[in-house]
Amino acid sequence: MIHITKYLVSIKLHFVCFLIGFLLFMNIFYFYYFIPIAKRNRESPLKCLQDLVNVIKQDQITRALYLPNLHRAVKTDTIIA
Repeated sequence: MIHITKYLVSIKLHFVCFLIGFLLFMNIFYFYYFIPIAKRNRESPLKCLQDLVNVIKQDQITRALYLPNLHRAVKTDTIIA
């Protein structure tokens, strides 16, 4: 029973340390990455994050539209501009 208790305490301790480290990392990332961008653009940091997500989504949509046509461009020796 003592070994199981030590094991559970160890798991809890590792989880708490991971959580503290993750929160510190996110805090530093937020203040040193999103806040300066928001101040430059005079927008909220959340808006900057939303714009970043929209750009990634748009890029994925663009790839989905143009990549299937790429094999036709290679076969006919034409370049899609």
